Amino acid sequence: MSRGSLRLHLALAFVTVAVLGIVVTAVAVGEGVSRHFEDYLGRNQRVRAEKVAIFLTQVYEQGGGSLTLVVREADRLVGMAGMQAWLVDPRGQVIWESGPGHGPRRPWWRVDGGEAPRGSPPGDRVGKGQCVPLVVNGQEVASLYFWPDGGPGPQGEEATFMAGVRRALWLGGGLASLLAVLVGLGVARGLSRPLTDIKQAADRLCEGDLRQQVPEEGSDEVRALAAAFNHLARTLARQEELRRNLTADVAHELRTPLAVLRGHIEAIQDGILDASPANLSALHGEIMRLVRLVGDLEKLNEAESDSLALQMTDVDLGQVAARVVTTFRPAFEQKGIALALHSGTGVPALKGDEDKLSQVIWNLISNALKFTPPGGRVEVTVESRAVRPGSAGEVRVSVSDTGGGIAPEDLPYVFERLYRSRREGTRGEEGAGIGLAIAQALARAHGGRVEARSDLGKGSTFTLILPLS
Repeated sequence: MSRGSLRLHLALAFVTVAVLGIVVTAVAVGEGVSRHFEDYLGRNQRVRAEKVAIFLTQVYEQGGGSLTLVVREADRLVGMAGMQAWLVDPRGQVIWESGPGHGPRRPWWRVDGGEAPRGSPPGDRVGKGQCVPLVVNGQEVASLYFWPDGGPGPQGEEATFMAGVRRALWLGGGLASLLAVLVGLGVARGLSRPLTDIKQAADRLCEGDLRQQVPEEGSDEVRALAAAFNHLARTLARQEELRRNLTADVAHELRTPLAVLRGHIEAIQDGILDASPANLSALHGEIMRLVRLVGDLEKLNEAESDSLALQMTDVDLGQVAARVVTTFRPAFEQKGIALALHSGTGVPALKGDEDKLSQVIWNLISNALKFTPPGGRVEVTVESRAVRPGSAGEVRVSVSDTGGGIAPEDLPYVFERLYRSRREGTRGEEGAGIGLAIAQALARAHGGRVEARSDLGKGSTFTLILPLS
């Protein structure tokens, strides 16, 4: 979706919701005002009709019971009040009906003197109208019917007032809709710009440009998305760098033994060296170095594979660490490094593959032996810890040395396969770095991990952490 398309969709969504809200509000307000206004008119008309009925009753009494005088006064009073009404005699016959304006809509009829009145009130009008009886001496002489709201709808000034209210509502709704369109375009632009920037950066990232970074601006959610994208881009760039370094490290690890083998073989072929047992032993040593490298790579691939088979049993890491320490002790004594084991009491057994966990501890101690100078010290500690109240806890095996330590910028990558530090005087100059990668992969296969802490120039500590559950 292009920038314009995204912005258009966001604007249309915002405007649609806003306009619908405005229309619904305008209709609801208009209906509410109309209903309450008609109720007001009805109450007002009722008061007027009652006053007219009282006056007509007085006219009837003072005129000696003549309905002709009542009709004449009704036409005058109702016309002045702006009402629509009609008079009905006790027999239900219409004797007078007002027009929509002032004055009667039909001619007067004589209703006294024995002449029969004409007309009957239509049922719909009588049913919808309201009645105020004219009672004289306890007897109903006529009934004044009127529309409660002044007629089938507001008339005259009332109609003009309601029309003005409706025009104001529609005008306000139109202006509000126009404002919603303008605000919607602004909001859509503000929302779409960072999103389209992220999309375009993602497209360039897919094309192989891993240097992409986007501004972390906008709403909290958009800033979080931008930060996640930037972290992803940096991670991919770092992984690409590690991949290139891996190729260089593999070439470096293979180049030296291959060069030695080639030099010795060519020297033997040229007669410079004899195929003596000593020379053949040197060639065999280089070949075994290649075999170990290939074997380590195979072990790492197996450890990182989803098909790694673990023979799960109850494992006492204290006993496993003691056996590995006993195996390494002669090598440490030969190099002049002190090796100590501290195993806490009450360390519980856990479920795991004893051979694989023994290999993890073996790799950590071997790594410490390689990078600790003569006269140094290596300590292996086995202990259990409670992670939080009520949890099963975890078992830790820590291997601490007094070597040269690891530079802070190299520490996050010591578990990468074949990672080699290229900084003079740091720990990563020796070895290919496969042992730590294997240890981390096997620890993760058990649901645990290996953590590294180091002070440059003071030493390092590698800790195997395994959950008891």
